[in-house]
Amino acid sequence: IRYTTENALEHKYPEKDIIKRITRPRVLIYAVIITLTLVVTIASLAMRQPIKLNIERDRVALVREIDDGWLENSYRLQVQNTSETAHSYTISAKGLPSMKLAGESHIKLESTGTSDVAVRVQVAPEHAKAGSHEIYFTVTAQDNPEHTVSEKATFIGK
Repeated sequence: IRYTTENALEHKYPEKDIIKRITRPRVLIYAVIITLTLVVTIASLAMRQPIKLNIERDRVALVREIDDGWLENSYRLQVQNTSETAHSYTISAKGLPSMKLAGESHIKLESTGTSDVAVRVQVAPEHAKAGSHEIYFTVTAQDNPEHTVSEKATFIGK
């Protein structure tokens, strides 16, 4: 059993004509499309981030003043472990002087697990004037610091 046509079996196509039919533009274009699809799939799997981070602000209270006079914003971080092994992660924030992160800063996720983490960012009022300020949340795997993801968020001053 072989993959061929009835005309080729009846010897209506010599060997050189069969090769010529294989190198037709349509066949070559299909081969290029399939090859490109395979290369893009392999590249996307190789460059896949093992951590994903989504940030949502608490929209109920944009900014509040806590007991010691500092300003505080609340966020909900959705951390997703996309690798096939469990990892422990450290959450940090940077972007404004004297900024402190309150809430959970260490989490453990099972393989392909997701966790919602409520955190609060506190800043001295002299460093967070009225308006919005750019800050960054960073999630780093404790066992492999190369597995890091950083996302931008906004801190609202008073």
